[in-house]
Amino acid sequence: MILLDRVTKTYSKDGPPALNRISLHIEPKEFVIIVGTSGAGKSTLLKLLSREEKQSSGKIVVGGIDYDTLKPRHIPLLRRKIGTVFQDFKLLPQRTVFENVAFALEIAGMTNREIHATVPKVIDLVGLTGKENKFPDQLSGELKRRVITIDHGRVTSDQAEGSYKQ
Repeated sequence: MILLDRVTKTYSKDGPPALNRISLHIEPKEFVIIVGTSGAGKSTLLKLLSREEKQSSGKIVVGGIDYDTLKPRHIPLLRRKIGTVFQDFKLLPQRTVFENVAFALEIAGMTNREIHATVPKVIDLVGLTGKENKFPDQLSGELKRRVITIDHGRVTSDQAEGSYKQ
């Protein structure tokens, strides 16, 4: 489970907050795509979840771990459990779009039945329907940026707003 309770992130005392009192609750096996315009706070949110950045205020709990009490030495262990792939991610070149998504879901622990039910939904959500059998080198740079990250069934993307452009 991911829980954000009134989370704010500011980078300077005088500037506007990158995130302002964001509350979010994501259950296990639920997948989420984060969309927004440039500067909307998508990357900041992902950096907070992976503990690359610390929130200015509010509470973050991921998988039962309260980030306020997380010791610095445990951050690498946390990051192994949270899958976040940013826009420069490279897909596995020898696998199709379908196989790349299925592989990520398999690593996340989904059963074959769950994988075959979920992959088409995920592909549709990121606007890659019709490209399931394409290999990464057959995709444009824009399509490659429709990156999918899986962590126990959760899907996040750092460039999902591009998924609605054709």
